[in-house]
Amino acid sequence: MLELDKGMISARQFTIIVILLMIGDSILIMPSDVASNAHQDAWIAGLLGIGYGLMATWNFTLLGGLYPKLSLIQYTPIIAGKWLGAVINIIFLIYFMLTTMAVSWEIGDFITSNVMPETPIEVVELLFYGVMIFAVRLGLGPIIRAGEVFFPWVILILLVLIFMLAPAMELSQVKPIMEHGVKPVLLGMLQAGTFPFVELFCLLMIIPHIKDSEKVRKNFLIGALLGGIALEILLSQSILVLGEYLTGNTLYVSYALAKQVNVGNFLQRVESLIAVLWIITTFIKTTIHFYALNVGIAQFLKLKDYKILTIPTAAICYALIFLSAPNTTYFNEVASKQWPFYDMTIGLAIPLLLLVVYFIRKNKLKRMSGMNT
Repeated sequence: MLELDKGMISARQFTIIVILLMIGDSILIMPSDVASNAHQDAWIAGLLGIGYGLMATWNFTLLGGLYPKLSLIQYTPIIAGKWLGAVINIIFLIYFMLTTMAVSWEIGDFITSNVMPETPIEVVELLFYGVMIFAVRLGLGPIIRAGEVFFPWVILILLVLIFMLAPAMELSQVKPIMEHGVKPVLLGMLQAGTFPFVELFCLLMIIPHIKDSEKVRKNFLIGALLGGIALEILLSQSILVLGEYLTGNTLYVSYALAKQVNVGNFLQRVESLIAVLWIITTFIKTTIHFYALNVGIAQFLKLKDYKILTIPTAAICYALIFLSAPNTTYFNEVASKQWPFYDMTIGLAIPLLLLVVYFIRKNKLKRMSGMNT
């Protein structure tokens, strides 16, 4: 049976990974989705989304704290029973696979549409999957340390973008407040809270690796909060600089936002910095999901090594990308209107049900745990 390297991640490193996953692909995609629903009130929806997202994160900390030495795939059958737990685990593994596919497709589409338009998306995806396979085969430790190395540069680029865009902000862009009523704001809140926060669900697969299990809850929430604040600032700046129409109708908003930087007609064209930032954070997010997929399959099948699975699973994901997302318009439609509900079902509703089942069966599960020990 697959053995995990327990206690290899510090609480600080875990916080960094949470922040990087929060920023992930959300930095480019999320403002458009929120503004398309909440219009100029997207900044309000973003603030409410932080509260909603932190509640989802709290749910993850409760579930992960039940069996801190086991991964999600290992303790789900304990809580839900052997057969129902197996079905739920298959659902989780499909979720990890689809998320890997979706985020990797975004990288290919972004590069071929904004950076290297003459390069076929198939080539970009092939190179990306090659690097991702290499990273996952090295193990979780190198992935975490790579995130730790890149983290200061990610924060620096974000701060540079935020401060250089400050002179271009216009408060008139957010008026009139609540013009369209409460419903659009609530829809925007679901987008702002679900897309970045609920996708932290995959981190339940790496909790056994954390040294100080008693600090997981605090660091999980701190990372989610800091990541949410960073996204809220960028969302607000998008509205204040571009206006709600451009924000809601531009797929890669932060990239378009960076094009507005002009300091004394000297410092311009800094969108390449955003491209670098986004590729780094998205690579970390995709790699963590791909790691969760392969380790989860190995644990589900009770294999001794997950590395033999990396090439077959990558080949399946690569092949299915172009079948599931034939073009940008289709992907954007699914991502903005259907994916949030999929996220909420798999990443929020099912974990919540597992918690309810655990507390119903709490005494029996504790007796079973005592007998096993």
